[in-house]
Amino acid sequence: MSYKYVMFETEEGMKVPIIFPEVLTHALVAGAMQMVFDCLDSSKDLRIKQCLNLLARASAPPVSAGFVDIGVDIEVTGESESLGGMKSVPADAARIALGASIAFMPDAVAENMHQLLKDRERG
Repeated sequence: MSYKYVMFETEEGMKVPIIFPEVLTHALVAGAMQMVFDCLDSSKDLRIKQCLNLLARASAPPVSAGFVDIGVDIEVTGESESLGGMKSVPADAARIALGASIAFMPDAVAENMHQLLKDRERG
């Protein structure tokens, strides 16, 4: 099964991937996640309580949550029509595969680390 993703970059320079099913559009998820990031910023008007209020009357409430191990053989491709043709970049696969440990690394370093890990896994 194929999933979509959006990579966000915080003001601190951390890159954060959000992975979601194909039924959702990139623009919809990007907009919703921007609200979440704004909730984390105390200078913004949104608060966690407001998000919880939205969940209380949600048309599709969360039913489970957790973590996912995707592995090192991740490939990102394509672009988002709903975000004006925003394209995937190879470093995104590295950030999805390796997680927070490389969230602040430059793209080239992230890609190199991912390649080293893939080479090591293949023996």
